[in-house]
Amino acid sequence: MFYNISEKGFKKNGSADALKSSQQSAHMKDTLFIMAYMIGRDIGMNEDAMSTRLKMSFNSMMDMMDDNFVNYSILLQKYAEPCASLYRNADARINEAMGR
Repeated sequence: MFYNISEKGFKKNGSADALKSSQQSAHMKDTLFIMAYMIGRDIGMNEDAMSTRLKMSFNSMMDMMDDNFVNYSILLQKYAEPCASLYRNADARINEAMGR
């Protein structure tokens, strides 16, 4: 959800740099959503459960920011590196999550 929120927040800014960051965030979001779906499916989660977990994560992150992107640095500090690491090392992280 970190990249989902990032994409939306940067898009609202409207500057050229922010729009580029929005596009990068969208690409990373799409990739990680596919991975999350694959992991969920592999461990036996149904689509309703996966959707609910994503909504809970989104709501939790929005609460951390008081529903205001001006407080994005809170998410950046907490999630930027772990999410980027997952994106860069997807196979290793999936295997780790699956206990392989």
